[in-house]
Amino acid sequence: MSSRAARSGLVAVVTGVVLAAGLAAPAAAAVPTAPTGVWGIGYEGAVRLTWVGPDDDGGAAITSYLVTDDLGGSWTLDPETIYPTVIEGLPNGVARRFTVTAVNADGAGPASAPSAPITPHAPYAGPAWTATGSLPSAREHAGAVLLGTGQVLVVGGVRLDPTTWTSHPLATALLYDPATGRWTRTGSLPAARAQFGLVTLADGRVQLSGGIDASGTPTATTYLYDPATGAWSTGTPMTLPRAHHSATVLPNRQVLVAGGETTGPAVTATAETYAPATGIWRATRPMPTPRHRHSAVALPAGSAGQVILVGGNDGTDGLRPTALYEQATRSWVVGPSLQRQRTTEDVGDPTVTALADGRVLVAGGYHGGVLRSAEVYTPSTNTFALTRPLRFALEGDHTATLLTDGRVLVVGGIDDWGGLRTTQIWSPVTGRWTRGNDLPSDRASHVAVRTGSGAVLVAGGMRWTPAYGSVRTALLYQP
Repeated sequence: MSSRAARSGLVAVVTGVVLAAGLAAPAAAAVPTAPTGVWGIGYEGAVRLTWVGPDDDGGAAITSYLVTDDLGGSWTLDPETIYPTVIEGLPNGVARRFTVTAVNADGAGPASAPSAPITPHAPYAGPAWTATGSLPSAREHAGAVLLGTGQVLVVGGVRLDPTTWTSHPLATALLYDPATGRWTRTGSLPAARAQFGLVTLADGRVQLSGGIDASGTPTATTYLYDPATGAWSTGTPMTLPRAHHSATVLPNRQVLVAGGETTGPAVTATAETYAPATGIWRATRPMPTPRHRHSAVALPAGSAGQVILVGGNDGTDGLRPTALYEQATRSWVVGPSLQRQRTTEDVGDPTVTALADGRVLVAGGYHGGVLRSAEVYTPSTNTFALTRPLRFALEGDHTATLLTDGRVLVVGGIDDWGGLRTTQIWSPVTGRWTRGNDLPSDRASHVAVRTGSGAVLVAGGMRWTPAYGSVRTALLYQP
């Protein structure tokens, strides 16, 4: 008998003994398959990595991921906190290829294919982000406006409890003083609100309309904030409960609220105007289609309408056609369609920004995937045209702020993996996007307000790494 045959016979005998004794043969090891789609973004001194993890393949659950690079680096990651993963402390200007291996109780599987080269970058020549005073309390999806006093009012929103994954609407309001970099508490709302409309009236007061209450129900209530007293008062309620609607100041200084979710919940095609002098709400003619989670921009004189509604959805799918409001007739018409659909039934949140020259920039969103595309509406021709794509795709929860020189600063947001640190700047002259210096950490669902000095205040929001949840930090960008 050959040595191979002898070994085979021995195995057969041992197996036979085990089976004869009524014991099951040990299960074959089922290590994980290789992760796929390893991809990354270079940050300053760091990289952000994402990948598609394998299924358990019938074996034990994934217990860790091993990340290695072609320069000898190695990192072991907890599978519960990896998406996205940011690897810090890397030298700038050095390209690396990363591979990922999944590990379970049966062992390590095969390594993924390597990523394309990812290079951490040195600070750019443009402005850096600087820290300013932190909010007294963390919040996201808040409302914010610049007051005539030069202070920034931040109100309402929600605080995420990461232990229960529940969001709690807030009633508190805060004031930021650019001169001192400090926050102070001001009068609280009569009741907690989120997903409301917020505008500054011609007399300097701030109006908050509708929104969801602590139970998540749309409301018809309105509140008025007086900067002179720091107090909120209850105004005349709207004719209909609304949340995720738009609120826009018209040329005649009245406030137009449009669409939103009403009780049901249902998406509404109704709209109404508020006259500050009388405190009366009055219904307009209905919009061409129900719409919520959209954006509204006031247009310059001589345009096809006074206000354009962009994006959002009708409760079943996202909307490409826009809607135009005519103040004189209190009526709506179907506006030009976007070049790209940017929302679905419940995903996609492009930013819509009024430019200094009267045009409107629309950036990001989601339809069939996260979008890099951006487009511009020209009121004089009543048309949309594509402009250069973003440097990084954005599903939503980013902010877009008009700078004093006419450029647009797009900050943070999310893609299909989670939060981003990126800053992207669009030029109305070239139509191109350039990359600005990164945020210290990823940020989404924050507020961004240009202060009287031209600096942009970014405050609150949420983050994915190193710990998921609402944040209270604030930053300044000084062009």
